[in-house]
Amino acid sequence: MAELYAYGAARTVGLDDLLTLWRLIGETPDQEELPEKVCNYAENSVVGPFATVAAGDDPRLRAELAAALLTGIRVLRWASPQGRLATAPPEQVVEYIRQGVRALLHGGAED
Repeated sequence: MAELYAYGAARTVGLDDLLTLWRLIGETPDQEELPEKVCNYAENSVVGPFATVAAGDDPRLRAELAAALLTGIRVLRWASPQGRLATAPPEQVVEYIRQGVRALLHGGAED
């Protein structure tokens, strides 16, 4: 997952990405159906899987924080394509993402 977010700026954002879904919320005529799809995607593709591996106290909060970190990375890379996050060597970004997500999900403990 870290590689997807680190290398993701080099590819076109697909319809299954949270960022695209959130952008579509304001553009779709069916305002009631799309937010449910966004929630289902977030739960089934990111937060839910993270919650199953999170350790320590409040694994659900840890999972949501890890998902927020990844979402924020995606948003910032999209919003600032010339910024350091978007232009840094992908392998460096991958390592930092792994460290951050690992710390959130496991309290800093190694896998």
